[in-house]
Amino acid sequence: MYCSATTSRRSNRTRSPGRATLARREALARGNGNDGLVCLDWKTGKAMWSAPEIGMGAVIAADGMLYVYAQDGKTYLVKPNPAAFEPVSQFGVSEGTNEHWAHPTIANGRLYIRHGDALVAYNIKG
Repeated sequence: MYCSATTSRRSNRTRSPGRATLARREALARGNGNDGLVCLDWKTGKAMWSAPEIGMGAVIAADGMLYVYAQDGKTYLVKPNPAAFEPVSQFGVSEGTNEHWAHPTIANGRLYIRHGDALVAYNIKG
């Protein structure tokens, strides 16, 4: 399954689809407008589910999970499932300033999220 949330440029008038992230091979997901996180069947393009509560943001995958950093400052841990949206947990990023637009990254068992003037590291190693 590929997953992505919609990303937006600085102007709310121009939106472009976010990056697709490989989690499984059955589906492609992306966001579009207010659809938030959307899962699409890889072969047909049919929408399998959507999670509008996520809104716009960035998605990365590691260790069989999706990490979604939404523009409202929430970070979601999501189990990739082509049948249904399966959030495992979520937390808010409170450090930093301004918009939540940066793409997170994962390295050496840590999730790194930049929010304005702050870089926050979360230990995600099992």
